[in-house]
Amino acid sequence: MLKGMNNQSVRTYNAKLIIRLLFQYQQLSKSRLSRLLELSIPAISKILLFLEDRGWVEHVHTEHIGRGNSSGVYQISHKSSPIICIHITPSKISALVVNGKMELLLELREWHIAPAIPEELVQLVIKAYRQCVNAAAVGKLKIALALHGQVDVHAGTSMFMPQAPWDSPIDFKYILEAELETQVAVDNDCVMLALAEKWTNPEHIRDFCVINVDYGIGSSFLIDDQIFRGPLYGSGQIGHSIIDQDGRKCGCGRYGCLETISSTKAMLADIRKQIKNRFSDELYQFDELEFEQAVQRYFENDPLVRRVCNKAASTLGISIYNFLVTMSVNDIVIYGEARKLGEQWLAQVKDQAHFNPFEDNVASVKEQKASIRFGDLSDTELLKGIGYLFIEKILEDF
Repeated sequence: MLKGMNNQSVRTYNAKLIIRLLFQYQQLSKSRLSRLLELSIPAISKILLFLEDRGWVEHVHTEHIGRGNSSGVYQISHKSSPIICIHITPSKISALVVNGKMELLLELREWHIAPAIPEELVQLVIKAYRQCVNAAAVGKLKIALALHGQVDVHAGTSMFMPQAPWDSPIDFKYILEAELETQVAVDNDCVMLALAEKWTNPEHIRDFCVINVDYGIGSSFLIDDQIFRGPLYGSGQIGHSIIDQDGRKCGCGRYGCLETISSTKAMLADIRKQIKNRFSDELYQFDELEFEQAVQRYFENDPLVRRVCNKAASTLGISIYNFLVTMSVNDIVIYGEARKLGEQWLAQVKDQAHFNPFEDNVASVKEQKASIRFGDLSDTELLKGIGYLFIEKILEDF
């Protein structure tokens, strides 16, 4: 059903934009907000008063140097409850603590784990939470969980976690809320990356997609400023789009998924396999080859390694090309271990993504419209991203 916007709806929309800018820039004056949003200062003043009354923002007096009057600056209120941001994979738990302004209260911590059953993983998460509560000395924390794999965000359940030695779901939200008596928000780890880009990087002025090329491949789309999840929690599963029906079996049970060709795990497996057939002495055992060593060989122009890695890049580029011709998402940000292969590898991705079979010289024009780049946010900034689940929920209820 079509629905128009009344004055209150317009004010709410503008209020959300102000909150977004304050998270990105930390502190802003009325005049700067006016310039950024192209609204009058009286309009900005009314919205700021509205947000102050609801405890979202606070006014800070600053020392003024120069001509004219200064009314200080505005920032997100410090009164909101602190949040622990946790990223969970079958082999590692990462966590940090932030306050309501998303400022760091406890530095990033990591625990390498090897749980055999779901219950063991849950207990490891609870242990990590309690250690962080004690270290941050801030009392009870809201929990924002970023989970590897398929997630039911409504129930807060891990439906399927690739690389785990189990295939049963884990009801993280229900278990943690009951055990720790706090609020819990849960989503996929690629959503974490997209939220980090959205809230940290003010340069995003259009829809974008984040692709995580690691030992698996995932993605998350931000459409019309909102995370697109889909009704069946499968949105963003680019790694399980089928590229080669006769290809290698994927962890999802099907054959020839993108993940079986372009993930770092697949690249490493192909390199190891082909090394076995080389009639030359190796400086290392092929079964012990790590991705960092493969990266080193890539930069040393090892023909075998470059052939495998460039095939992975080209295949990824073809998948991105399909997005570019079917959707209007023209800003692609790539994260994950594959970034270690550098700009030459990224150039191979772009060659396929920007290819057009109908026009000889369209590539340069298309590249102006489609940005494909490596993400540059730090691990700390990325992990903070999952904490914005709570911010987005409050904004939805405005």
